[in-house]
This record gives sequence, C-alpha cells and structure tokens, in this order.
Amino acid sequence: MKTESIDGQIERKILIGMITHTGFLQKVFPKYHRNMFPSKIGGLISSWCVNYYKKYKKAPNKQIESIYLIWTESDQDKASHTAIEKFLGSLSKEYDRSETIDLTYLLDIAARWFNDIAADLLQISIVKARQRGDVEEAVKLATSFREINFKTNDGIDIISDISAHEHSFNCQQKTLVSYKGGLGDFFGNTLSEDSFVAFFGVMKGGKSYWLLDIAMRAIFQKRKVAYFQVGDLSQDQIIRRFQARFLKRPIQAKNVNYPIILTQGKGIDQPANVEFEIKRFLTTLNFSDIQNTLRKLKAKTNRFRLSCHPLGTVSILDIRNILETWDQTDWRADICIIDYADNLSPVSSKETKIEQVAETWGLMRQLSQMRKCLVVTVSQPKQEAFRSWVMTRQHVSDSKMKLAHVSAFIGINQTSEEKERQIQRLNYIVSRENDFSETKCCYVAGCLDIANPAILSNF
Repeated sequence: MKTESIDGQIERKILIGMITHTGFLQKVFPKYHRNMFPSKIGGLISSWCVNYYKKYKKAPNKQIESIYLIWTESDQDKASHTAIEKFLGSLSKEYDRSETIDLTYLLDIAARWFNDIAADLLQISIVKARQRGDVEEAVKLATSFREINFKTNDGIDIISDISAHEHSFNCQQKTLVSYKGGLGDFFGNTLSEDSFVAFFGVMKGGKSYWLLDIAMRAIFQKRKVAYFQVGDLSQDQIIRRFQARFLKRPIQAKNVNYPIILTQGKGIDQPANVEFEIKRFLTTLNFSDIQNTLRKLKAKTNRFRLSCHPLGTVSILDIRNILETWDQTDWRADICIIDYADNLSPVSSKETKIEQVAETWGLMRQLSQMRKCLVVTVSQPKQEAFRSWVMTRQHVSDSKMKLAHVSAFIGINQTSEEKERQIQRLNYIVSRENDFSETKCCYVAGCLDIANPAILSNF
C-alpha cells in the first residue's frame, strides 16, 4: 500500500542517490519500476529521476527542484506538495556530495531493499491467485521471481589490466575432492570448485554409489557437502547406504567379495581381472554398532546435510533456495550433490521436454558459478547405451545441451561379465580441463555391499 511520506532511511538514501549520483542512477535505471518504492512520493520522485536520465544521461541533481515546480502546476494534491517540499529542502547539503557516496554499499542495500519489496508484492499476487483458485498462475508467479542484482560486469581491458592477469595467474581452482592411485590420475582437478560434473550410467548401474563415494571422501577431506536425494531412494534407504559405508560392512549378515588385486584389461578382447578376499559377516548389524561408530566420527559432524525429496517435487531453483537458507545459518556448502538431475521437476513450462532439460542443466551450471562450489549429479543414457562398451556423446538423452553446460561428463561403463567381477570403467565423454579420449578408461574395482565402488583403481 502506498504511503504519503517516504518510508524510512533506506528509501531516503536510495532517492538521494538517484537524484545526485549518475553512476547509481545508471545502475538502477535498467531494472527500475515505480512499484519498487512503497511510498507515493518515493515512486513519484524516482520516476522524475528516471525520466531525466532517459533524456540527459545523468542524474538531475539540483534540477529536481525545477522538475518539482513544473509538476506542482498540474497537480492539486497539497499533502504531496508539502511532503516533497520537506524532502527536497533537506537536500541542500547533498547536491555536492555525490563523490563521497559509497556506490558499492549503496547498490548493495538498494538491491536488498528492492528484493524485499518485490518478495512482498509477489506474495500478495500469489495469495490473490490462490484465492481465485488459479493454482497454475500461483506456481508460475512463484517460479518467475528473479533476484534484482546491480553488480553488473563492466568488462576489463585484456591488454592493460595487469591486476586481472595477476589474479588469474595466482588464483587456481581448488580441488575439493581428491583420490589416490589410478582414480587420482583420472580425475586430476576435475572435482574442483566452480565446476559442474555429471556421471553417466545405465539404470541400476551404480550411479548413486559414485555420488555417495564423492560425498564420503569430501567429508573426510574437511569439505561441507549438501546432498539432495531426488526420487530414487527414500531417506531411510540412503541413510542405510551411508551406515554400510561408515561401518565398512553390510547391514545384513553375509559374505562379501572384497577386491585386493586389480589387473587392468586391454580392451574388449581382454577384460580386466580382480582377485578377492572373502569377508564374512556372521551377524546382522545392530543399532548400538551404528551409534558407537557415529560417536567416533563426531569430529566430522556439521560437514554433511541430507535433503530428500519425492520424484518431481523439487526443481533446481528449489535446491538453490534451500542452499541459500542454509547460508543464513552460517553453513555454506562446498559441494552440492544432486541424485539425480533427471528426477528434478522442470523450472518452467517450456514447450518441450528438451527445452526444460536444457534449462535445468543450465541452472545447475549457474549454481556452480555463482556459489563457486562443485556441483555433481548423474544422468541416464539412451537405451542403446546398454549394449555399448563405452558411453559416448551419442548416448546422451533428452538434450545435447547437457554436454554444453558441464565441466566434465563421465561415463560409468560395465559389461555383464564385469558386473560379476565388481569392475567398472570410467571414461570422459566431455572434459573442459583435461585432454581425453572417449575410449581410454580408468578401471575400478569396488564392493557395493559396503557402499564403496572405488576400492582399487588402475588408469
């Protein structure tokens, strides 16, 4: 609801900036809407500034008084005249202070203030849509919200900006999850900050175990991991897998084949071989065992958060909002794991599924860039990939834009014979940072009974 007077010190600061500082008005102008100001006179004065900038490409400064006088000739609202006169009369010391305004700070508080108002207006619109029974419109409004951000990139001079070159030279991407042995050589710096990595494997081919493995190694390497389970497993099911990994044994009593020697194959004609040690677990796991292990891992607490969602009930924007909520509790994830992307609901009602998938994958890449974190997910290929020795880009389903958005796309390959031997082969389908061949594989032997797909590796 519009008020007659200026609504507080923040609105006053923003209006003064628009009147006196061309740089500030230049940033605000492209995203300006009169409803961004809750007070009637705030909306009016801001519109004068924007119209003046449109014509003269600068802030009105003292000319705001002339604009006001012209306006009074056609407007009979005496209450507004008094309020505006009082406000403009207080600016006599502000006109010559534009050089002392902290532009970065002013843009920051303006963005927060405008976003707060936009959120209030959005909430009102959603409530009205729901009262009309228009649920589709309410959902459309909720997903269409875009944060106002005035921190635009003005670009750099690539020849003369020595500081930018120095920053680039000294600022290498930090590897967030590291492996030893063959997997260490295979991954290199792939699992690093500001990266988006996707694993690619057939149905029931061990994709989720690789995400769990990355999460476990990250926790013990002192990284904070946000793990989003979407659709495939319930919270109880994924927790049981973590229990098996924590205790290094299956939940039920059974014998397991634990790999101790891996011999790399020479291709399709000479598959890899693995030698096992049989580990016998004679009793079913009891809860006291789990409690004791968790107590020993107490030092690793507060590094992992699990968020489970049924199939199709959460989008990548919902995940972004959850992460931002956790930020406010002083818990910021280094790594965001999404198991898995194909089960996310679409962000918007695009015309085709291909467009919806491309949008979701683009927003996952945006998430890694904006948060400077590692985003890891998995995806499922076309049906013909089940018969292929290695995954290739020809097997990518739904949208080829998946390949455009990722930093690396990694195939999880396994023949039926290799499945019997607990062997998988990883290959790069796409990699921005590494030289690669789609047919060159890293051989890995694991034990899924203890939720570890990567006990031995050879590259």
